Amino acid sequence: MNNESIANLLNRGTLQEVSAHLSNDTWEPWKLSVTEVADKLAVDPSVGLDQREAQLRLKLFGENQPPDRKRRLKWHQFVLHVVTDPVIFLLIAVCVLYLLWYNGMGALPVVLVVVLTLGTELSIQWKGNLTVDTFTAEIPENVLVVREGHERIVVSRKLVPGDIVIVSYGQRVPADGILINSQHLRLDESIFTGGYHEVQKYTSNEPYEANGNLVSSGYLYFGSSVVQGKGVLIVTATGKHTRLANVKSSTIYEDKKTPLQALTRNVTLCLALLALLVSSVLPVVGLLNGIDWHDALLTGMGMAFVLIPSKLPSLVNAILIVSAHRLSQRRLLLRRLDATEALGSVSAIVTDKTGTLTCNELKVASAIVLTRPDRQSPESFQINCRRIPVTSSKDIAQYLLPLTITWTLSMDQFASDMLFQMVQEGHGAGPAHSSPLPLARGIDKDVFDSAIFDFFSSAEIPVEVQRYLIQSALLVFSKFPVPISEEPFDVVNRVSFRTRGSTRNRTSGSRITVVRGAPESILDLCNRIWVSGYERECSEFDENHPPQIDPDMLNDVEVLTGYITSKLTESINDVARKGSRIFGYAYSTSAHTEGEELPRDFIFVGAYVFTDPIRKEVPHAVSECQEAGIKVVMATGDYPGTALAIASKVGINQVASTEQAPVLLGRHLDEMSSGALLGEAIERTDVFARVTPAHKLRIVQALQSQGHVVAFIGDGIKDATALYAADVGITIGGAAATADMASDHASLVVLGNHFDAVVYCLREGRHMFDNMNKVVTFYLACKLGLASLFTLAIILRASFPLNLVQIILLEMFVNLGSAITFVVERAEIDIMRIPPTLVNQRGVRKGHLGSAIGRQIVFYAALLLLSTGSSYFYGAMYSAQEESAATMLFVSYLINHITLGLAIRSRRTPIRKQGLFSNGNFLMWFALVVSCILAYIFLPTLRATLDLTTLNQCEWLVILTGALCLLIVSEVCKELCWHYAKREKERRDDHRSSERAPLLI
Repeated sequence: MNNESIANLLNRGTLQEVSAHLSNDTWEPWKLSVTEVADKLAVDPSVGLDQREAQLRLKLFGENQPPDRKRRLKWHQFVLHVVTDPVIFLLIAVCVLYLLWYNGMGALPVVLVVVLTLGTELSIQWKGNLTVDTFTAEIPENVLVVREGHERIVVSRKLVPGDIVIVSYGQRVPADGILINSQHLRLDESIFTGGYHEVQKYTSNEPYEANGNLVSSGYLYFGSSVVQGKGVLIVTATGKHTRLANVKSSTIYEDKKTPLQALTRNVTLCLALLALLVSSVLPVVGLLNGIDWHDALLTGMGMAFVLIPSKLPSLVNAILIVSAHRLSQRRLLLRRLDATEALGSVSAIVTDKTGTLTCNELKVASAIVLTRPDRQSPESFQINCRRIPVTSSKDIAQYLLPLTITWTLSMDQFASDMLFQMVQEGHGAGPAHSSPLPLARGIDKDVFDSAIFDFFSSAEIPVEVQRYLIQSALLVFSKFPVPISEEPFDVVNRVSFRTRGSTRNRTSGSRITVVRGAPESILDLCNRIWVSGYERECSEFDENHPPQIDPDMLNDVEVLTGYITSKLTESINDVARKGSRIFGYAYSTSAHTEGEELPRDFIFVGAYVFTDPIRKEVPHAVSECQEAGIKVVMATGDYPGTALAIASKVGINQVASTEQAPVLLGRHLDEMSSGALLGEAIERTDVFARVTPAHKLRIVQALQSQGHVVAFIGDGIKDATALYAADVGITIGGAAATADMASDHASLVVLGNHFDAVVYCLREGRHMFDNMNKVVTFYLACKLGLASLFTLAIILRASFPLNLVQIILLEMFVNLGSAITFVVERAEIDIMRIPPTLVNQRGVRKGHLGSAIGRQIVFYAALLLLSTGSSYFYGAMYSAQEESAATMLFVSYLINHITLGLAIRSRRTPIRKQGLFSNGNFLMWFALVVSCILAYIFLPTLRATLDLTTLNQCEWLVILTGALCLLIVSEVCKELCWHYAKREKERRDDHRSSERAPLLI
């Protein structure tokens, strides 16, 4: 790119030239300083673009969307792909030979079948191709930008070069850009490296890297994820000009098959080879028995067409697509199609607590502080945990003042500046009903700060008390105005800290470090405790006089003895047993160097107690999962007492006591080096507390090693590894509530905020697996039954039981019934009352899925063979006409195959409970078969064309009796299975509570 800036180009109106410059591969902003990049992009980093210029650049450079990696076939390519299928080729060859050897009218049914088969195949596969694109679409992302000097939220695809974008923990970088400000910013760039690759990003006014290297630079790339801190960047490239777009354009690929699709394809190939062998042997046997070679060859080719299970992959794919469609209707976004396969086999759920089981709507309920009512008596300590509000304004002020001061000191610069601004503008100086923090909701803060802001903005605290607390805190804050250093929340130690100073000189002036986080971790860092005395005067409530802070307030501390520590721990445990969350605060005025281990000389101030309501649908959803034989596990970083209380309320644990309920802490997992020991402990445990993301990953892997198919539910960026490792990764809340990186690694995103959607997902997964089982059983049983009948007919009668036209017509009805009936069959009523069917990554049941389906296929094929074979051999033995046997077989197979479909519509549930008319597509199929039979009865021309004859009453009675016997045998077996399953469920319910032994901690 030449030295002429974009600003000058815009001023001259040469927009096409600007576009050409940014499209040029020589545009390398990492070789420029931040100032040079801002100049070339004609943007002031503190103000950003204005809306008009942003719209102009959007028209010029296009939307911020890289090209799709999936190369979709055009319609003519798609048609060619289907038509060149070997089985379709075989059918076309049969059609051509029939036209050459026989009259044109005789070839008409064959031509009709070819056209119908092609039309059906094209329709199913084209619709499926479009549906997958729809259901695996990306979630639209919102990003925070600075435009016209104000922060605004825009959709990421509307970003343009020159935009100032703010990225923070859990977000995905929305475009390529150069970093202009950062706070402990670390990114995961595994999207480029293939493995987890976390790098530190920094700012400098010098060029970052001469070669644009990813590592240790200030250049951010679209698609990488923020795993720590926050940063501000200038967008330098969007859409097709980003580095990710270049990577994608060089790795365009076709759709990857799911494990079940791949397995089905392999099975189909094996069965096709067997079918070709059988269809080759049958004509040879026919020739040896004197059958005309034309008939033998065409019949053999027809049998190859019938026996090769070419539609099996399409049928399985159709079931997957229908399941994905049903999920999308419930606002469940499927990120990977193979997730529907694993959903039906989930036997264990590992879920986080906050934001999944609970609403993540924190509210300050009380606070824990140490008070000394009698200042003259040093031993008169009291551990107070008072609910808010209390009656006395003076008590409220003195009770909350230490925590308010410490909380204010722990704020980031933006939040504290906003707080200063609101106080200076006089918010809260009006009538008594007004709040001093009306703009609190606009402040960039975490969930704990948000709850505290909302608390101070609520009517629970009198306005004069709010003013007193905030102004008193800001007076102390003004003594330490300069931010020195900070460390974000450490998931291992469960604390974060911020250091502020009186001057910008790091080696002089006074400092204060505030640490906050898990109360037990805070107490480990403390050797003293701040004591709040109720006798302190609060005359400062007079709104005409600002509060006066005792200069010795920060030194109003006592030694943190073992006795006080035990009392504090006891109070924390009491609060936690009610399901509340506790967040502690402490401070230190000692010098602390960033990166070093925190000194253990902090002063414990107290802790806020928060309530977080449980989602109302969670207890019933957990109960449904347990009834379905699914183990529900909660893994949270919260306090053990809080975790057990929440688990008990939602039904994961029936008691909320550490002596009776099994619970494991993260440190216990660290002590279990043996995989077998860990697996055994996890099998007996439902609740895990104080766990890190690494612990969650170990829990998922341990359950998988025990044979479970695991679903993991999480919504934070630190859950990404567990989401990816689980068989099914689920996030709840969608783009609005879920970290971008978590959504990227999840296979299923619940766009709503309802936990019961997870139960629907599991139900739909089982429904899909059931329907897949049914369609495979029906499809292959029909083929096996017909092949067996042909074999018996040749062996016993030395003739083919059906001619080519009859074979192809029957196959058309079988394909039609498979495609329209079982794909949309509704779920059986006991779908969530049976144990899960476990499958591994290859899609085969652990134990005997293949043999189980094989037994079903053989069973139903035997029923079909007996019912149709009896009709055929009856016609051969007792009918005067030679065509009667073939006619009885044709009609019998036509009736019995739909009777078989009726029987297979439910695997365990009798038809009387499933409902005879519950599937509209089955009724259409039934009506079509009945219409065909009526046409055969009343249209002599059709009978002549198909080489059929009329049947007498006795022959009809034999056919109908065989069909009825098939249905009766099937229903009797299902009735027995139904009652057995009912007794098994009652037995499991009786022994469920006694199967888990207590695990002491």
